[in-house]
Amino acid sequence: MTVHEDKRHSYQDGDYVVFREVDGMTELNNGEPIEITSCRAYDFKLKLDTRNFKPYERQGIVEDKKVPK
Repeated sequence: MTVHEDKRHSYQDGDYVVFREVDGMTELNNGEPIEITSCRAYDFKLKLDTRNFKPYERQGIVEDKKVPK
């Protein structure tokens, strides 16, 4: 998932995030916190099987979510 083409994100592997206002892949919106893996400067992967989700279209808000260990 590309976060933003012009701006680096500050997430790290093991962080948890929640999504709002995603167009297309609406199954992500207002869900449970999802763990981030494979962080790079401008993108990251989610520890979530999204193969049966609708295709991502555009936009959305991602927010850091603290979860107890």
